[in-house]
Amino acid sequence: MFPCYLFLLGLPLVASSSFTWGSCLTPDVQANFSMDQFLGKWYEIQRIAPMSLVECGECTLQRLDRSVALTCSERVSQWWVLATDYSSVSVIYSCKNFMGMFSLENACIMSRNPVLPSEVLNEARMVLKNGGINIRHLTTGSVPDAQDCLAELGPALLDLDSQADQWVAPALRQLRVQLKLLRQLFIAQAYNQSVPNHFAMQLPIAAVL
Repeated sequence: MFPCYLFLLGLPLVASSSFTWGSCLTPDVQANFSMDQFLGKWYEIQRIAPMSLVECGECTLQRLDRSVALTCSERVSQWWVLATDYSSVSVIYSCKNFMGMFSLENACIMSRNPVLPSEVLNEARMVLKNGGINIRHLTTGSVPDAQDCLAELGPALLDLDSQADQWVAPALRQLRVQLKLLRQLFIAQAYNQSVPNHFAMQLPIAAVL
């Protein structure tokens, strides 16, 4: 029987996206954004082309008398906080231009709790729609039991870096939030030991005013 290596990588957010023709949109963002209030745990409720940040399960591995060393690079994505009340719901958006011909859009509706009331969810969807974002691509992901496997975007480690942004008009003071998705690598080398394959994403955030 051949030995088995198990490598669990945090998946980049760009895997959840939608291609659209034309350049990126510039929707309105949250006014008077407070980074301190935004800190903490958020659950993904809906997103464009959803993916699972967390999967629960077990894997039995064979111990090998060898060592492995790998280097994982960071993937940086730029996000805008379109709306949030800090206590229950947040709407975030990201987009990347490709030669001005088409763009890659991401959007996510998040909640402080695993379940978001339907009326609040509808209001969050309207934020995206009013910003010109196609909400037809929004679908609901499944959130595992919060006690067993947290599908969370945190606890976030945030560093606020305020600086001038040349392409954002000072009068608009649009807030751009940059999420650095640190891909966490788990190398399991255990003998007849069950290893849970779930993890929480750590997202340092830098704001550009």
